[in-house]
Amino acid sequence: MAIQATPTDQRNQPAGLSIVSALVNGVQVPVACPAAWCTENHTGDERRHVEDIDHVSDNVDLNAPAFNSSDDGIFDQRLIAYAHLGQDLYASDPNMRAAHVRVEDRGGEASYLTPDQADAFAGNLDAFATQIRTLAHTARGTQAVEPGHYPWCTPGACAIYQGDEGPTVEHRSADATITAPAGFQASKDRILHAHLVADDAYEFGAPAVSAVDATGSGTLLDTEALDQLIDQTANALTQLRAMRLHMQAAQA
Repeated sequence: MAIQATPTDQRNQPAGLSIVSALVNGVQVPVACPAAWCTENHTGDERRHVEDIDHVSDNVDLNAPAFNSSDDGIFDQRLIAYAHLGQDLYASDPNMRAAHVRVEDRGGEASYLTPDQADAFAGNLDAFATQIRTLAHTARGTQAVEPGHYPWCTPGACAIYQGDEGPTVEHRSADATITAPAGFQASKDRILHAHLVADDAYEFGAPAVSAVDATGSGTLLDTEALDQLIDQTANALTQLRAMRLHMQAAQA
């Protein structure tokens, strides 16, 4: 007698599966597979039992250049960790039966993350990246600096002009720019343009960030306002990445 799937059974089945062929004990058999992202060679890599079939995506690697490598680090990378999608359709744990993210460090320690946990982990990585850039900036700031300038001054970008009380310097850093994609309707070719600036003639004297949007409107941001902009930009970036993934999802 054929076993009929009940509505409850259907609800318990993970979504996004296709039927593909897999080599099991010398025979090609039909199996369920998240074929949209699974890169395993099911037809060529033989398994003894259907339950032994793995569903894994390509790895995403986190590499760091070796300390004495070339500046670009291309030819001397060290693997710090990697991550990939996984799904075990015969696991007793419902989180393992669903698509999940597996992260493994160089020492072989692995963590399994639900999509929400992976989002939280990605947020930690974003914060870690910001802290790494801060450390790099601090290390760079210990290098020789031209007298009268800041460590972040870009050579040739600072302007000297004659003020009422003598020459003053307008300090300027390198630009941070989000360029508008092709077809973007705006008066400028940039969505956002920002740089550090400080003017010796200003009474407050503290460096600030000059931010200019696509309409040409600009403002100066102190540390508190800049922190708010960074948080909002990070949140927007997370949502854009999620939208990008949703663009590849099939309609139910």
